[in-house]
Amino acid sequence: MIARFRLIALAEAVGWLALIATTAVKRAFEAEEATAVIGPIHGVIFLLYLAAVVFLRDELGWSLTRTAVAVVAAVIPLGAYLIVERRYLPEAGAAAEARAAAAARPAEL
Repeated sequence: MIARFRLIALAEAVGWLALIATTAVKRAFEAEEATAVIGPIHGVIFLLYLAAVVFLRDELGWSLTRTAVAVVAAVIPLGAYLIVERRYLPEAGAAAEARAAAAARPAEL
């Protein structure tokens, strides 16, 4: 599931950049239809990202503060990808590995 979350975070960041680019085209060339396609696509990806953050919060062991930062980061172009991928997921991966190793150890009598 974390691999899918990484993909969603990357798609959200790329969608944000595409929306910014089409907005620039819209303004520069008075092409009102430029954002008609990219806008809704980015909106759906953004909602998927928010849902993924909420649903994976417990699995990743994120606090409320960390979850809020991950949500706010999505408002910054490339923020979701950079904050989550570079900062939060490596820590979550290490924590998940530690939990799995603890669960695999035989119980002491």
